[in-house]
Amino acid sequence: MQQSQVKRQSSSMDTVLVIVSAAVFFGGFYLSGSLFLAGQPWYIRLLVVVVTLMVSAGVLALTSYREKLISLAKGARIQLRKVRWPSKNEVLKTTVLVLVIVTTFALLLSLIDWLLTQFIRWIL
Repeated sequence: MQQSQVKRQSSSMDTVLVIVSAAVFFGGFYLSGSLFLAGQPWYIRLLVVVVTLMVSAGVLALTSYREKLISLAKGARIQLRKVRWPSKNEVLKTTVLVLVIVTTFALLLSLIDWLLTQFIRWIL
């Protein structure tokens, strides 16, 4: 009975700490973009964001979610190692292909627009 009561208190404390962490996190982004820091240089605003992110992470580390977050970070690191980055040749080929397709569609849509404009002028 006492163990379930401790678990409920821990769970409610975790909820409070998660809310505090989220408030600090979003508050830092709000503060850096607000009029309060509008006259400050960009690196001061960036420092505010980094500090609030670190404080938010520190508050989250006090919760029972710490192990889950560590596991998530390890999993992300493992997945990042599996990424196969394209070669320079592949990047060049796909970039040229995208540019050709965008240009083709732009010309096609311009032609359709011109034809519809001429049609409307002919009707009126």
